[in-house]
Amino acid sequence: MPEDVTMDGEETVLTLIVKDIYSKGSNQRYTITLSADDLAMILDSADIAEVLKAAE
Repeated sequence: MPEDVTMDGEETVLTLIVKDIYSKGSNQRYTITLSADDLAMILDSADIAEVLKAAE
């Protein structure tokens, strides 16, 4: 969801909320911070058509 992705200067922050695999009814929240270099490395190593398809 768009609100789960924020831009902070040169960083992109992804927030994920997932079901806990050990406790029923519980969730875990993960925050992943990617620098511009991290994103470039991911995009350089990926097939850009697949990346764009996944973003739809």
